[in-house]
Amino acid sequence: MKKLLVLTSALLLMGASIASAAAPGANLGWTNCGLTATSSNIALACDDNTLTRNLIVSFRVPNAVSDFVGVSTVIDVAVAGGALPAYWQLGAGQCREGSVALGTVGTLGGCTNTYSGANQAGGYVFDSSQGPNRIRFRADWVRDTGGALVANTLYSGLVLGISTVGAFDEGFGSCAGCSTPACFVLNGFEAFSLLGGSLGNYGADVRNWATYQGGIPGPGGECPGVTPTRSNTWGGVKALYR
Repeated sequence: MKKLLVLTSALLLMGASIASAAAPGANLGWTNCGLTATSSNIALACDDNTLTRNLIVSFRVPNAVSDFVGVSTVIDVAVAGGALPAYWQLGAGQCREGSVALGTVGTLGGCTNTYSGANQAGGYVFDSSQGPNRIRFRADWVRDTGGALVANTLYSGLVLGISTVGAFDEGFGSCAGCSTPACFVLNGFEAFSLLGGSLGNYGADVRNWATYQGGIPGPGGECPGVTPTRSNTWGGVKALYR
């Protein structure tokens, strides 16, 4: 997280101006960047505490970019039922503290790695104040040098790994609720360039949601009860990590 601050501060010190542009959009899916139904849901037997399932953010830009440096995202989660089960209590001191982590972006099926050839860093903050059965992740991922993007090509944005620690009682207790359905929605996505600042706030490209254990998205492709959030700037992102 300290490295994220260093990289973000470097961008701010360069006096990057905000320059919005229309964008094809961003996507959410499991395991890889595939946009078919196979990546829209993950189902677990909840009998193994050693697995990690990766939620992948991918995106396209409308125009070529020579100095892409990172993304800022907001991922909302709505869990079935009136309250968060222990399995989805992920904050400090809660049952599954530390079970979510951002991972290094490598080769993923269906997209091009935007971070290839550069050092990567990032961080996230966890917010459980959105409602009794909702949580929110604000996650950012950056590279330390500008990279080139080709218009309308599908690129990887970030990888959010969710482990199954606590899913199964091996004699030390468990965190109940692994089988409870949930729905994830990418309610905020912004890409940044080194010299131009914001490349714009992206809506959905093909699918900006993914489900867990068959959680059902609403008719508009969103999780029931999840409200879109306002966009971030690099200054706003920096403030989240103070």
